[in-house]
Amino acid sequence: MQLIMPPIPRYKNTRTRQRNFLLGLLLVAGWCSGQTGYEYGRAWLIGFNAGYGLPAGDWQENYNDLMVVGPRVGVKTVQNWIITLEGGFGFGGLSPNARAVIAPALTQRNQVINERGTPAEIGVYQRYATGLLSLQKVFPFWQANKNSGPIAGLGAGMVWHWLALQNTTNDIPHLNAPYSKGYDQMRQGLLLRQSLGYHYMSPNRRVNFSLSLEASQLMTSSVRKYHYATGTRAPREELSLLYALKLSWYIPIYRGAQTQEYYE
Repeated sequence: MQLIMPPIPRYKNTRTRQRNFLLGLLLVAGWCSGQTGYEYGRAWLIGFNAGYGLPAGDWQENYNDLMVVGPRVGVKTVQNWIITLEGGFGFGGLSPNARAVIAPALTQRNQVINERGTPAEIGVYQRYATGLLSLQKVFPFWQANKNSGPIAGLGAGMVWHWLALQNTTNDIPHLNAPYSKGYDQMRQGLLLRQSLGYHYMSPNRRVNFSLSLEASQLMTSSVRKYHYATGTRAPREELSLLYALKLSWYIPIYRGAQTQEYYE
C-alpha cells in the first residue's frame, strides 16, 4: 500500500521565506516580552474546598480518616487580608467501632435481624459538618505576584459530627428513625482552626487556589442525652482534633482593581 502525502508548499524565493520567518520571530518576541496586564486589589473569591483529614483526641475511638468538601466565599483586600465564610461536609468509611455502636441490636452471632427474621446488612458510617468564618493573611515573600504568597490564618465556627446508620433495604425498624438517634452519637460545639499554606492567583485569572495544612480543635457536647450502646448518658464535654490537608479553588471577581504593566 502506498501512503499518499499532500504536496509540500514551496516558497517562490529565499527573500520571502526569510521575511516571513523574521516576522514570526518578532510576533513571538512581542508576545513574550511585551506588556502583561496584571490586576491587583480587592476581589471576591468564590469557590470550593476539598480536603483529607485525620482525627485525634476523644473522637478517635469512633472516627478515622475523613474526606471534607464544601463551598466558600470570601473577600480579599488590597493589603492581602482574606475574610472567608465556608461550609464543609465530611464523610468517611465504616466506623472503626461499628460493632460496639450497634451492640444492643446484635445477636449472639453478631448479626442484625431484619423484619423478616433473617440477617440484614447495615453500615455505620462517619459524618462531619462545619460552618466557619476565617481571617487569613498573604505574606509578601516567595511571591509569584502581588496577589500570591505564603498564607496563614485563624478561624472559628460550629461543628457537628455523628455516625450514620445505613440499611439499603430499609428492613430494620428498630434501627431506623427515631430509634437511630440512640445510636448516632451526634455531637456539636465550637471549632477553632489554624492554617498555614500557599495562596496563588494567576494574572490571567485561570489558576487560583490555596493549598494549606490545618489543625482544628473541636470542643463538643452531646446532642443526644442517652446512648443505647452504653446504656448510660452521653459524655458532656469532649476535645477532639482534626489535622487536614486542604485544597481550595477560586473564581476571583475583582472590584476596582488596579493594573500594572511589566516589561522584560
